[in-house]
Amino acid sequence: RTRALQAARGISASEAKLHAILDNSPIGIWLVGMDGRYRFVNRTFCHAMGVSEQQFLNSQPAEMLGVAVSATLKELDRACLQRGEPCLARVTLTFADGKPHLLEITKVRLLDDEGNVSGFIGIMIDITEASALQAALQRSRDELEMRVEERTRDLSATALQLEQEIQSR
Repeated sequence: RTRALQAARGISASEAKLHAILDNSPIGIWLVGMDGRYRFVNRTFCHAMGVSEQQFLNSQPAEMLGVAVSATLKELDRACLQRGEPCLARVTLTFADGKPHLLEITKVRLLDDEGNVSGFIGIMIDITEASALQAALQRSRDELEMRVEERTRDLSATALQLEQEIQSR
């Protein structure tokens, strides 16, 4: 009886530690069952959406995220089911802050002990800032390239003009 109690405490402590790790992760993490309902959502995901864990649990993605995003997530689930590997998508979603955020979402099949698919794990990373920085960098590169081409034309014209002056002397 004491061993069983110690084992139960160990499992409980292990579950609490795992839950703390997931809740303190800077990325959104969720689990959707085969019925399409949320079974787990971490704190980051809830905070981003401005919805409590209790509101998420047992709800459908369409109820919480809207029809368009829900359709994309269901398509990722189907792709994961068919391919048997993680599937990625980029989705724009308005967060609780009222701003659109560009998200990279990865969906992975969750397998039970017998290897059967029991749901889908979703992981979202907000790439809004990184994407904006990448776009700014690309704009800078394009502008620099334009300037180099402009300078090259100017130098070519100046070289031609100098060559003509030298030949005329």
